[in-house]
Amino acid sequence: MSDNGQVRRLAAVLVADAVGYSGLMRVAEDATHRLYKTDVTMLFVPAITRFRGRIVKTTGDGLLAEFSSIVDCVRCAVDLQKLAFERRGKSSQTRHLTYRIGINVGDIIAEGDDIYGDGVNIAARLQTLAKPGGIALSAEAYKHVSGKLDASFEDLGDQEIKSIKDPLRVFRINFDDRTAVTQKNAAHSRAKSVVVPSILVLPFEVAGRSTKTDYFSDGITHDIITGLSKFSELLVIASHTAFSLRRKPLSVPELGQQLGVRYIVEGSVQRTKEKIRISAQLVETASCRQLWAERYERPAREIFQLQDEIVETIVGTLIARLDRSENRRILHKEPNDLETYDLYLRGRAA
Repeated sequence: MSDNGQVRRLAAVLVADAVGYSGLMRVAEDATHRLYKTDVTMLFVPAITRFRGRIVKTTGDGLLAEFSSIVDCVRCAVDLQKLAFERRGKSSQTRHLTYRIGINVGDIIAEGDDIYGDGVNIAARLQTLAKPGGIALSAEAYKHVSGKLDASFEDLGDQEIKSIKDPLRVFRINFDDRTAVTQKNAAHSRAKSVVVPSILVLPFEVAGRSTKTDYFSDGITHDIITGLSKFSELLVIASHTAFSLRRKPLSVPELGQQLGVRYIVEGSVQRTKEKIRISAQLVETASCRQLWAERYERPAREIFQLQDEIVETIVGTLIARLDRSENRRILHKEPNDLETYDLYLRGRAA
């Protein structure tokens, strides 16, 4: 042990990274983060514990794990990818995160609970060479597991790897056709696969084309998106993506195809001092069929109840089995007055 508390040791290192995570976050931030957290809890933690490893840290879109045995490490990785594939096949949800895994065995530096050094850096670079749903490992790791696992390997030869001085010989584990996830299939899956139901809330228009109250209609839209996002049964497109589409001349089917959503909410807001009018409709993207439409005119002081009613109606239309009492609990807001809410929306717009 060095004077500063650092310890060098030989270890097997596993790095997992979610494929296309940044792009998925731009489309559906909350839903993607929930998927990742669920995978860590339900997939990675049990598997890594079962194979006597430890999770060093999670990175937001992946994780770093350490094993004392390289054989256990590779067995764990194979098990993880097969379990992930089986979950995708059995789940009623069609959006899932797919992971690349890189494995190396080498010298690491341990300091407290963290580890770093070339042994870790190489594993992190190796995962970029794995196929989505696949595993890449260094020649040193391959040497230790060859003949000890019921798996076939593909020799990729020497690879130039970013930030690594010398070329590195890399091997991939070959899965059969049922478990392999190719790049083409992964891209096709991301285009089609969304949690049912998936929804985009377009910015509500200001009736009369007045730009002076844009902030108010934008605030209504934000709050409807936020309200819908509280339901784990819905995949809701993030608000920054929704607002980026404000002036793009895309049809409902084009929006559905581009973002992979099944439903779109659109509407308008008209506000006077005493009253507020909101029109909203729910449209199925594939057929352009209007599933629901309503026009509301209420005293301005009832804006909060009105937002809740719109959100609850949309959720009820899409998910008939949602418990109504749970809806009320999630949708409950402390009472407030319109003047305060108006000032809040002005501040957020600024």
